[in-house]
Amino acid sequence: MLFNLIKKAAVVAVLGGVGLTAMKATSAGSYLSTAVSKARQVASDAVPVQFEIDRARHEVDALTPAIRQHIEQMARAEEDVRTLESDISETLANLGKQKTSLLALRKQVDSGQIHQVSGSDSTRQIQESLRNRLETYNRCERILDEKKATLASRQKVVESAREHLTVIATQKKALEAKIEEIEARLAAIEASNAKNQFHFDGSALARARQSVADLDRRLNVVSRVSEMEGRLVEDGTLGPLPAPLGDVAKEIDAKFGSKTTETVATGSAKL
Repeated sequence: MLFNLIKKAAVVAVLGGVGLTAMKATSAGSYLSTAVSKARQVASDAVPVQFEIDRARHEVDALTPAIRQHIEQMARAEEDVRTLESDISETLANLGKQKTSLLALRKQVDSGQIHQVSGSDSTRQIQESLRNRLETYNRCERILDEKKATLASRQKVVESAREHLTVIATQKKALEAKIEEIEARLAAIEASNAKNQFHFDGSALARARQSVADLDRRLNVVSRVSEMEGRLVEDGTLGPLPAPLGDVAKEIDAKFGSKTTETVATGSAKL
């Protein structure tokens, strides 16, 4: 029974895997992946911009402890370099002393100044002393070469660390400046949006003006109707009132002067 259950479970798992593979190979899988991608994009767009700015600033600020730790490590490495440089200087001075002593002893051997030590021939002892001193010198010289190689390697590490620290600090400042720029742009956009919120609807103003104009026209019509009704009651006409004639004589005198009046008067006298 247990074997059968395990067998059935294995078959279901295989069929499920085949089904998933088939879904991925068909358009259904494409629709599903597109929907997931779209959902992720919608979720990302739903996050407020200010929240993303604060998150970016937090990530940039998180670089500060790492930079300090890097500075401490570089300071320790620089101290190791200075210690090694001092050690190399001491080794060089020691080698110089050993060389001077070795060459002086070698010169005494060549000059024959040392022949006996405690009444016996010291040639072999002197040779052994020279050999030991030479081996000591060679050993110190090899140690010096190793220290110099170590110093060169540590100097490269310190220089690389300094360059890396400079890059990180420079990029951190650039990121901080970029965040400030983005935040300033966001503030400008929000200010513009706030201004647009107080923008009066031009179409509403136009409609109000048209309503006022229609009302004025309607009142003019009412006034005109009232006037016409009054005249109809008075003289039974609806036409326009006759224009006033005015003083025609004065208008002629003003246009042609007083000679016209004199000429008319002279002609009347002759008659």
